[in-house]
Amino acid sequence: KITKKSPKKTTTKKKSSPPKSTKQLRIEKRVVELEKLNQVILQKVQLQEDIVQRTTRQLHHVSAELSHQVQHTQDSLAYRQQIKHTLDDHAAQLHHMMAKMHALHASYEQVLHSQRMVRDQMEKTRAIAHQAKTPPSPSSMERMGQLEMAYQRVFQKHHHQ
Repeated sequence: KITKKSPKKTTTKKKSSPPKSTKQLRIEKRVVELEKLNQVILQKVQLQEDIVQRTTRQLHHVSAELSHQVQHTQDSLAYRQQIKHTLDDHAAQLHHMMAKMHALHASYEQVLHSQRMVRDQMEKTRAIAHQAKTPPSPSSMERMGQLEMAYQRVFQKHHHQ
């Protein structure tokens, strides 16, 4: 017997989803858990990014402050170097003045020594004149007075320098 093949009828009835197996339920539950975990991780990452941004801002601030401090220190060092040079110059001038003072002091000592010798000589001359009972001539007295005054002036000039 030959049978004609009839065209298959298509059903428009919705396929109802077959009952889910326990394995499938476990997988879906796990997916939900992982999605929650993923959300927590994303929040933590966002928190970390915020911390990184804040830290970066703080580092920039600290870096700027350090640059300022370094500049200030360099300026301060330059100023100290300048002061040191000035002090060195003053020390050299002082040294020079001290040498001059020592030279002045030595010549002052010579003047004092000469003055003592002249006074001694005058005293001897007076003593001799006194012994001879002859008064020294007015001209020699005048010369001795002039000498004494001249030495007095030199003495005062050196004394005031």
